[in-house]
Amino acid sequence: MVEVKALHSFQHNSKSFKRGQVWDERESQAEALRKAGLVTYRDNKADPQKGTGAKSSASPAAPASPKQTLKKSAPGGKKKQAARSSSPTPASE
Repeated sequence: MVEVKALHSFQHNSKSFKRGQVWDERESQAEALRKAGLVTYRDNKADPQKGTGAKSSASPAAPASPKQTLKKSAPGGKKKQAARSSSPTPASE
């Protein structure tokens, strides 16, 4: 059992808890409530959220990739047909 303290008023398992209230809870349930931001651990167990200053074993985040943009597109709309030439073509003579 772990002693926990309510950070906010909430209901859990048909029970109401008020801000600042302290009670004993199973470790698995206490961890779930802590992750939800509802409780903090009391003096008998260190709060894992408070860092010890040691480096994390997790890999550092990768840098963001550069922003890529597409080429500028041509103006939209229907294409106009080429104007007919007034001079006759060799095939029409």
